Amino acid sequence: MLEKLREKNPLPHGTVMVGGGLAANGLTMFAFLFASKRVLSEDSYSVLGVLWGLVFLVGPGFFLPLEQEVSRALASRRARGVGARPIIYRAAKLGMGLAGVLLILTALAAGRLADEVFRGDKLFVLAFGLSFVAYGIELLVRGMLSGTGRFSTYAVVLGLEGVSRFLLALVLVIAGVTTAGWFGMALAVGPFLAALFVLLPGQRPTLAEGPDAPMAELSTSLGWLLMGSVLTLGLMNIGPALIESIGGEDKALAGRFLNTLLVARIPLFLFQAVQAALLPAMAEHAGAGRYGEFRQSMKQLMLAVAVVAALGLTGSFLLGPLVAQILLGEAEPLGRVHFALLATSMALFMGALALAQALIALHHQRAVALIWAAAAITFIAALFSGADALVRVETSLLAASMVAAFGLLVLLRTDHRWSDARNKAMSSTS
Repeated sequence: MLEKLREKNPLPHGTVMVGGGLAANGLTMFAFLFASKRVLSEDSYSVLGVLWGLVFLVGPGFFLPLEQEVSRALASRRARGVGARPIIYRAAKLGMGLAGVLLILTALAAGRLADEVFRGDKLFVLAFGLSFVAYGIELLVRGMLSGTGRFSTYAVVLGLEGVSRFLLALVLVIAGVTTAGWFGMALAVGPFLAALFVLLPGQRPTLAEGPDAPMAELSTSLGWLLMGSVLTLGLMNIGPALIESIGGEDKALAGRFLNTLLVARIPLFLFQAVQAALLPAMAEHAGAGRYGEFRQSMKQLMLAVAVVAALGLTGSFLLGPLVAQILLGEAEPLGRVHFALLATSMALFMGALALAQALIALHHQRAVALIWAAAAITFIAALFSGADALVRVETSLLAASMVAAFGLLVLLRTDHRWSDARNKAMSSTS
C-alpha cells in the first residue's frame, strides 16, 4: 500500500521534508514582520518592506541559479558514481566572485541608495550589501544538500533562516530598539546564520574527491539561468519598492502592500519545497531518457499545483484581510479585491515556476530566460496605465504572470521529447 501511495504521489522525493522547513521559515517570517511592525512607525515599516523586496529580489535572484546548477551537477556526478568535491570548490569561487561584484556596485551606489531608496538610513544599505554574502553562502550550501539528497538537513537550514531572523528581531524588541535599520540587519544575516548548521557534526554531506570540474560543468547555462532568476524574483518582489516610488503621499502604503503580498504568496512560498526537489528529479528522468515518466510526473504535479492554487485564491479572497490582521498586525488591510488580484498572479507564477523547472531539466535555459524577459517587458508596459499605484502594480503583475505561464506551457508542449512521450502514451491507451 505504501509503495502504491509513493507511485501516485505527484511530488518529488524530499518535498515533504523541505515543506516542513519552509513552513517554519514562513511562520517565523510572519512573526519577524509582526514584531517589527509593533515597534516601528508605519513609515519605518514601509522602508523595511522595501528592503524586504530588494533582498529577496537580489539575494535569491542572483544566487538561486548557483544552487540549481550545483544541485544538478552533484546529482549527475552521483548518478555516474563520480566524486563531486571539485564541483563545490568551483561553485564557491563563482559564488564569492559574484557576491564581490555586487558588493562593489552597492558601495559605489551607497549614497544614492540611502537617500533615494531607504530615506537616508545607511544601515539599510549595509544590510542590503551583507545579504549578498549571506545568500551566496546559504544557497551554495542548499545546492550541496539537495544535490546529495540530504533533504532533512536542507529543511533544517530553511527553517533556521526564518528562526534566526525572528530571534534577532525579538532581541531588538526586548532591548527597546526602534531604529528600522537594525531590523534590516536581522533580515539580511538570517541566511548566513542558517548555513552554519552544516558545520555541526554529522550534518555536512560527504563528498568524495573526483576529476576536476571545468567551468563549463557549472556555467554553460549559468548566464541564462541568472537572467531568468533575476527577472522572476524581480517580478515577484519589486512591488513594495514600486509602491514606495509611485505611491504618492501615503508613506505607509508600501508596508500595507507587502502584508497583502505575503498573504497572497503563502501557496507559492510552500511551492518552493516542490521546486527544490523538482529539478534533480526531472533532470534524472530526462538524463536517463525516461520521457514517459517525465511527462506523467509533470502532469500529476501540475494537477497538484492547480488544486493548491485554487485553494489559495479562494482563501485569499475570503480570509486575506483577516489573516493580515492576525499574523501581521495590519490595522487597515487592503480590500479583498487586492488580495484576489495578487493571489491570482501568484497562482499563475506557481504554474510558471513548475513549467520552468521542467524545461530547465530539458536544457531550455535560454528559451525560459527569454520568456521571463517577455513577461518583464509586459509588466513594465502595463505600469503605464492610468490607474492608481496599487492597481497599476497589481494588474501589471497579473499580465506578466499570464505571459510567463502561457509562454512556458507552449514551449513545453512543442518540445519533441514531450510530444513523443505523449504520442506513445496515446498509442498505448488506444
